[in-house]
Amino acid sequence: IKHRLNVRLLQQAAWVLPWSHWVRESLICEYHVDPDRIRVIPPGLDLSRWRPRDERVDGPLRILFVGGDFVRKGGTTLLAATQQLKTPVEVHIVTRSAVQPTADVYVYRDLTPNAPRLIELYRQADVFVFPTQAEAFGIAALEAIACGVPVITTPVGGLTDIVQDGVNGFLVPPNDPEALIVRLQLLIDRPETRWQMAQAARLHAERHFDAIKN
Repeated sequence: IKHRLNVRLLQQAAWVLPWSHWVRESLICEYHVDPDRIRVIPPGLDLSRWRPRDERVDGPLRILFVGGDFVRKGGTTLLAATQQLKTPVEVHIVTRSAVQPTADVYVYRDLTPNAPRLIELYRQADVFVFPTQAEAFGIAALEAIACGVPVITTPVGGLTDIVQDGVNGFLVPPNDPEALIVRLQLLIDRPETRWQMAQAARLHAERHFDAIKN
């Protein structure tokens, strides 16, 4: 009954405005909404606040992960991968879950959305890793590209609108530490590729995810 009511509502709407092309395809295939009445209008960020860093602080490559549900968002996959890297890295984890810090793994449980300290963690990151198992959109990945940070994530939900594989980051399968290791090591070994992706990330955010424009 609920599904029939939703179908009727969506089909009778003058316009349906999903956040992502993933939802657009669902509206067409599962709810049979006329494609001509669908417009994808993604959310955006205040790009004057979420912006790239002025200069990098010296030290090892910094990996950032942000996800309240550590397991579903792929945190265990990230830790499994970083433990096998050939190069030392720092891992910064923002989560509500009970994750224990270790050597070179820093955990933050007290940061709120849009907090200055959270924004600064993004700005100081070299790579944002978000190997999530399921995601509706992926605001955390959007925050990363706005700060000019390449993203390694999975091709689920709206993330394929945010991350262009090989352009501003990489898409890897969920629950696949080995695939994640390959992409991480590539970005560690090729700083010029990391820089190019950082530039592309910010440009993509400016073109598609400016909150004022959207």
